[in-house]
Amino acid sequence: MCAVFQSGKTNKRAAERRPYKHSPPHITISPLALVFAGILFADGTFFALLTFAAAVIHELGHIAAALLSRVPVKAIDVYPLGAVITLTPPCPYSADVLIKLAGGLANLIAAAVCAAIYVLTAPSCAAGAVFFIMNNLALAVFNLLPIRTLDGGEALYSALCMKLEPDTADRRMRTLSFCALVPLWIVSGYILFYTGWNFTLLLICGWLFFSAVLECRHAAKREDKRAIRF
Repeated sequence: MCAVFQSGKTNKRAAERRPYKHSPPHITISPLALVFAGILFADGTFFALLTFAAAVIHELGHIAAALLSRVPVKAIDVYPLGAVITLTPPCPYSADVLIKLAGGLANLIAAAVCAAIYVLTAPSCAAGAVFFIMNNLALAVFNLLPIRTLDGGEALYSALCMKLEPDTADRRMRTLSFCALVPLWIVSGYILFYTGWNFTLLLICGWLFFSAVLECRHAAKREDKRAIRF
């Protein structure tokens, strides 16, 4: 998953255009991320590497959109389950929506390209191609859900802010996030009951609920920073 933060004073309807100044972002890697990467590569399986590749494509999509939108990337913090990308303000809401959706779009493009290659060439590693396609599709669909802290929810919040006051947009996103989480809770409970051990989705739902509550609680007070997750 991915997180994209915009630091600095939040703009209202649009930001003033200014000369684009690019400087290399400050990159910080969490020790837990290094441990996670070590375990992933120690596993040595081709499928683990494909999962890692899909996650990298997702993050690069966000960064590419920020550069195309002429919004400099200030810092990148890497964590086990994603990254936090800090953007230099000001950033218009329209560009903010594009940047937040770009990760999922990059995964969809990667899945489409891989599917086309698979159909045209019938590669020997068919299982790997299908796995890579499914990973990209799953990552895109999950992150585009309309839940706060996910890409889809935060993009929708920024889009609402183009028409509504931020407080009103935040209240609407609280309701929508809860409505989107309920089906996920039901599915995760069914999977846990059916398999007897697979509680991964249940843990993800708990994390999303906790993150969404914190996001909504601090949204009204936060003037210097806005965040999204993927």
